[in-house]
Amino acid sequence: MESVDFHKYCVACSIWCCRGENPFVIPEQLKELGIDKIGRNPDNSCMFLHDDNCTIYLKRPFECRMYPFDILRIEGKHMWILWDSCPVVKAENLEENFDNFEKNLLKNYSKEFLQEYISYHERVKNRKYDDVKFKIIKEVNFKALGNSF
Repeated sequence: MESVDFHKYCVACSIWCCRGENPFVIPEQLKELGIDKIGRNPDNSCMFLHDDNCTIYLKRPFECRMYPFDILRIEGKHMWILWDSCPVVKAENLEENFDNFEKNLLKNYSKEFLQEYISYHERVKNRKYDDVKFKIIKEVNFKALGNSF
């Protein structure tokens, strides 16, 4: 998946990922970025989006690293989903190397961090995802990664 040029899709996109919400960020990440809190640009986009570029791309938060993939609890199970609204999803076969993506991404985050991230989604789900379509890929395999929920 590293071969996908996300930037070419993101520049022309007006979907909510960078332009309609702040990413999930824990206090440790705020400290690493040298800020107290996440704010908004005057156009309501992410404070780190300037001239269609992410100014913290190499330090971007977990949620930004995963997009257009995400983890949601659906019918009591933690599921990997793919946001259909992302133009990359329509143009690229992102599921091709998904297992490597999952393993490489999740091995860098603790069980507690992942639980906090999923809890955040559960708290904001009703207002955040009402009109956004997604595709369920598979159940998250936390046990294989050493994280049991």
